[in-house]
Amino acid sequence: MVSKGPVAYSQSRAMLAIIKASFQAIMANPSAVVFSVVLPVLFVIF
Repeated sequence: MVSKGPVAYSQSRAMLAIIKASFQAIMANPSAVVFSVVLPVLFVIF
């Protein structure tokens, strides 16, 4: 395989990948959804 030079590192792409992985991990567990989304919203409202 021939390399075409150094690949530029994108901080925004790395951040989006971390956000996507975190979101998928939270959505995989229903209790995590309640404690990370619903509970803080209730604290803000009340």
